[in-house]
Amino acid sequence: MLNKSYTEQDDEDKKTIWVRTGFNATDNTCFIEVEDNGIGMTKTEQERCFEPFYTKKQIGEGAGLGLSIVFGIVKASAGKISIKSRKGSGTKIEVILKAEAQQLLHEPELSGATDANGSYAT
Repeated sequence: MLNKSYTEQDDEDKKTIWVRTGFNATDNTCFIEVEDNGIGMTKTEQERCFEPFYTKKQIGEGAGLGLSIVFGIVKASAGKISIKSRKGSGTKIEVILKAEAQQLLHEPELSGATDANGSYAT
């Protein structure tokens, strides 16, 4: 999702991407939103953007698989994905997934040093 947001920008100096994540305790879901200030998409482009091999890029610049792969992963996870865009006004893609508590079978091995707060740096 980030790649699509970044590569679709016209002006290299003005590219901005926002990523927001959160948890909704009411319905036990988590979300990720990716938004950009790029060129946006027409209604037709929005309707087709999750299709495999659909791209507005020139030949050799992209395969058109990124958003179709994201769509497949979200659907396989029983999640929801939505897109809001207007030509000339950027795009926002939101993914919502059901949150599940699972007990770890073993503690993950973390490598790297800890920062001042005791968090691991990777």
